[in-house]
Amino acid sequence: MNDVTITWWIVISALALLAVKMVDDNSKRKKRSQNFRSPPGPKGYPILGIFPSLIRKPAHIVFGEWSKKYGNVYQFTLGAGTSVVLGDTATVRLAMLGKSPDFDSRCQWRYCFNKMFRGLSVLPYSFKWVNTRRRTLTILRNIGMGRSLMEGKIHEETQCLLKCMLDSSQDGKVNFEPRDMLRRAPMNTIWSILFGKRYDYSNPYLLYVMNTVVWLVDFLAKASVFDVLPSSLR
Repeated sequence: MNDVTITWWIVISALALLAVKMVDDNSKRKKRSQNFRSPPGPKGYPILGIFPSLIRKPAHIVFGEWSKKYGNVYQFTLGAGTSVVLGDTATVRLAMLGKSPDFDSRCQWRYCFNKMFRGLSVLPYSFKWVNTRRRTLTILRNIGMGRSLMEGKIHEETQCLLKCMLDSSQDGKVNFEPRDMLRRAPMNTIWSILFGKRYDYSNPYLLYVMNTVVWLVDFLAKASVFDVLPSSLR
């Protein structure tokens, strides 16, 4: 038996073990769902769930069609995760206001996000979350954050934003990308509150931070595939 054959046997064995593991996880999830009444929804495919359906059409169109078919509350599987969709504003309002204690927390999502920030950005509802929120609000109040301060800083930054837009226009025509300016405005507002200074929209440091944030958001969007993988593959 040569090295190539051994390599193929290892690959096939690993894939077989992975398939068995995923099927076992799926069966356990179905057994747990039998203990309570689950909402209706599309069946999906083994392992992939509804992923093939999202390739054929945009997600919002697919979800709208399913809402008409299954009602305003339905569920689906995507990879190793199960999601429940609330299809209209009345249902969302009922869930968030009428059943708020059941929706106070967050699911364990954004695997890469939590790994990068060590759980300091998005936390499930817990004593740690309550304590962190309380301390954050105390610090913000100590540095003078309040309605009057926020309004003043936002008004000041809005004036700078409008001036920059007018300066970038020629003969009443828009010759700039408003998206980039709208990204810089809230960043400047936060800096002004925390550090007492703002940056010009063409400042290299401001541009560097903005580009870093844009890159990070794009990276996390692409890395979201890890959220639906079984824990054994993460």
